[in-house]
Amino acid sequence: PFRTVSARVRYEKGDLVIADLNGRLNESLLREGRLEVADVQHERPLWDILVDGDFDLQTLKEHKEIVFLPPDVLRTLDRVGPVAGRLSCRTWFRYDPEWPFPRTRKGLFLLQDCWIRQPELHLPLLLDSAEIRIFEESENRFRASGAWGRSRFEADGTFGGGDSVYSLRSARIASWVHMNETLSALFHGFEPPLAFEQPVSTRLTLTREKEVWACNGRIDLAGVTLRNDRVSMKPPGREDHISFDMQLGPGEHLVMRRVQCRFRGSTLELSGGYDLARKDLFTLEITAPELDLADLGLRFREQGHPSSGIIRGRLKIMASRLSPLSTLVLGRIRGEGIHAHLNRLPSPITDGSFLLDFSGQSVRLEACRLCVGESRLEAEGVFEGWEEITGRLDVHGEFLDIADFL
Repeated sequence: PFRTVSARVRYEKGDLVIADLNGRLNESLLREGRLEVADVQHERPLWDILVDGDFDLQTLKEHKEIVFLPPDVLRTLDRVGPVAGRLSCRTWFRYDPEWPFPRTRKGLFLLQDCWIRQPELHLPLLLDSAEIRIFEESENRFRASGAWGRSRFEADGTFGGGDSVYSLRSARIASWVHMNETLSALFHGFEPPLAFEQPVSTRLTLTREKEVWACNGRIDLAGVTLRNDRVSMKPPGREDHISFDMQLGPGEHLVMRRVQCRFRGSTLELSGGYDLARKDLFTLEITAPELDLADLGLRFREQGHPSSGIIRGRLKIMASRLSPLSTLVLGRIRGEGIHAHLNRLPSPITDGSFLLDFSGQSVRLEACRLCVGESRLEAEGVFEGWEEITGRLDVHGEFLDIADFL
């Protein structure tokens, strides 16, 4: 499909050399092409090919018959929707007649202002710039910067080995992530109970061992505020963060080996699994050795004092996204010294303590004691189900001031 093509051709003693090959294809330019075939008469002559040019990505996508494109790139182009941007490269390929496509020997690829929409990416990908280097005798490397949706990132890593010279092996990514958009994209409409008001600084490392991906990293929470219509949370610690260790195995099964949330002196740990292929069943285990609510910066009123008190316990949740009412919860949570100012109560809760015992779809409230303003209450009860909750709640008060509740 190239036009205005020129080249020099030399054939000598069975060796064919086509040099200084150049031409244009719409907005794409082949600056220099070279083809060397040693011993053309041989039953399996090896071809060495040089491609040096500047190409429009959409043009390459529309002309997949250009034979120097390897199968990995062709398969990717088949899945990609509209693209825009430029690709500059200077790359050597080698071709054996028994190979289905030429193989990349070494080269440099530069991408500029590249915009890609691909179903697996969930959100548009913009590469401001990307550099890909392929070496004959060492690891292939890349580095890139750009945006995924509204999240900005910088990345570098290695690729190649196994069946494909272009398969990713490892990556380090530093980013400012719009968590609300990202969680909704990755988990198909999931909305966290508290929305992030600003992007969060995230660093992660990806490594692949055969069919298993390992993902480790850290999300910094210093200065981050989360809120909904009733609650706000702004952790006060300067080193508050979430660290995570996860694996993605065959069948798109995501395993959270350990997710640790550090809020000043408090720690909350999570683990579990989720089937990304079926997007249905998941398990989650939550452990709070000693979580001080004051370390969360939790407020139930915009101008109110932060809540305080100690939460201890462990829960195991087994749930289905397609059938949420079948959720099972096991475990116990104990609260002591709880102080909070709720939206619907004119008086604050002080000196609160309780024990919640979860058993499947049953929740038992025991040893609940608290003060609401000047009123002192004790309560216990049991509740069943998630949709139409049934059960009983017994409340006893030695002294009640109605003004504390209305």
